[in-house]
Amino acid sequence: MLGGPGLDLRYEWIMRNCITIHHRMVGLVRSGLLDLGQFEVTEFDLDHANDAVTHAAANGGPFNLAVIRS
Repeated sequence: MLGGPGLDLRYEWIMRNCITIHHRMVGLVRSGLLDLGQFEVTEFDLDHANDAVTHAAANGGPFNLAVIRS
């Protein structure tokens, strides 16, 4: 569960409803209070979108991300 006093945000609800929480996240990351080091990001350009999909299918998981950049 995420949240604090008076704020009940269940992880399952957030994921099931595709909720994005970003209000103070950027500040936490910039200050070093939120470590994103466990994420593995693989970038693909737009011309290699099919490769990105193949990569995501083979290496998917909660901390493995395939990103397409234009």
